[in-house]
Amino acid sequence: MTMTAALQNTDYKTIETLAHRLKGASGGYGFAELTDMGKFLEISAKNRHAAEAQKWINAMSQYIEQVEIVYE
Repeated sequence: MTMTAALQNTDYKTIETLAHRLKGASGGYGFAELTDMGKFLEISAKNRHAAEAQKWINAMSQYIEQVEIVYE
């Protein structure tokens, strides 16, 4: 399930779980900004704040779209 679908279904537990996993994975790869967004989304889900959660989902989506893969 995607975060957007979970939010549409008011499935805050799934959003919280996915945000927590994303936070950990992105931190491990050095994406500090994405890690912070995941943290804020996780908090928004815990507090059941739909508008705030949507804001962070959108921000993460935009961030990920701008990531460029560089092979050295």
